[in-house]
Amino acid sequence: LDTDMVNAFALPGGYVYVTRGLLAKLNSEAELANVIAHEVTHVAARHAVQQISKSYGYELAWVGAGILLQQNINRWKQLADLGVQIVLLGYSRENELESDQQGINYAYKAGYDPNAMAAFLTTLEAEERRGDEPPKWLSTHPATEERIKKLNEDAAQLIAGAATASLIVRADEYKDKINGIKLGPGQNTGEVNGRQYKNKYYGFRINAPKKWLIDRDNTNTLVEFSDPDRKFAVFVQAMFLTETMNVTAWVNLVEKGLPENTNKISSSTPNGTVPVYSSSYERPKDKKIISERRDFFLRDKYGFVVTYLAPKDKLSEAGSSFQDIYESIAFLSAEEIKKSFSQYLVVYTVRAGDTLNSIATQYELKRPADLTEFNGLTQNALLYNEERLKIPPQAQ
Repeated sequence: LDTDMVNAFALPGGYVYVTRGLLAKLNSEAELANVIAHEVTHVAARHAVQQISKSYGYELAWVGAGILLQQNINRWKQLADLGVQIVLLGYSRENELESDQQGINYAYKAGYDPNAMAAFLTTLEAEERRGDEPPKWLSTHPATEERIKKLNEDAAQLIAGAATASLIVRADEYKDKINGIKLGPGQNTGEVNGRQYKNKYYGFRINAPKKWLIDRDNTNTLVEFSDPDRKFAVFVQAMFLTETMNVTAWVNLVEKGLPENTNKISSSTPNGTVPVYSSSYERPKDKKIISERRDFFLRDKYGFVVTYLAPKDKLSEAGSSFQDIYESIAFLSAEEIKKSFSQYLVVYTVRAGDTLNSIATQYELKRPADLTEFNGLTQNALLYNEERLKIPPQAQ
């Protein structure tokens, strides 16, 4: 999955997903194999089905309670939700321990080093120590250090007496494969810096008014702005155009998809940093009239729409804010696009005479320990010629 979240999960039916963020954290093919084996165990042991059953049971219980306590159900349901969240937060402690134990067994039988799972969790634990660790009681997963201890014990039992030299690790080969992988948000996600939203993939920027809220997590829009009271809203959408068209054709295409009760009031071509075609509309909603303004513009093979929404009787209040947003729209230069691209993982090949400290100095690492933690190494690790090391993103 193209996201920087560090995650892997399995769905009922056997579908296993890993994220781009997870791939960047792993340090060997063996670690990846162990993570996948862990998720396969969740499927084989029907852990997800058990969690879904719990969820349905909770909902059905509230339906039954609602028949008797219709007036108070919402109040009590809110109080109970925290408890239910704890019960349904991910897999149970037992599920996780079972998947840890059986997962490394699957990986071992496939020829991989079962110690790799503990190695990966050690990398995550180092990051956890640097950040704010969530309260242990809010998680049904066993704490990372507990899992590492148990995994090391189970792996030792698995490989006791075995020829460990034949076990697959493939650290350097794996790092070669992920060299250049994107770090941070996906290209078309866009970046927020203060009040400015900038999207290097689509090549534009736009600013929110002071104190307005910014949301870029909606799947239907690139970014949304709203005032603190949420009376007014502005959102930006973009579409890849499969054929060449002018602004008039783009406007006609969008307007075909508007609700039937939308009335077009006026249109104009206001002056601004970006040439746009602007139209105003009105639409009834919940016994009110909603004023809608849409600015249409094109760049390369993309069509854009910026939509401004306000109740008709409040439109004058939003006028200056809407104008500020419009005037802030600008295309990015080629240089700005180049600078704002997501970072890419750099994998360094160790040369004769290199040490961890010399490499950290070469890349001007603010915290040299990040180099060892990012690669799952100890501070005293001895490097070998041609070894591959991932460079932490802060140094790139």
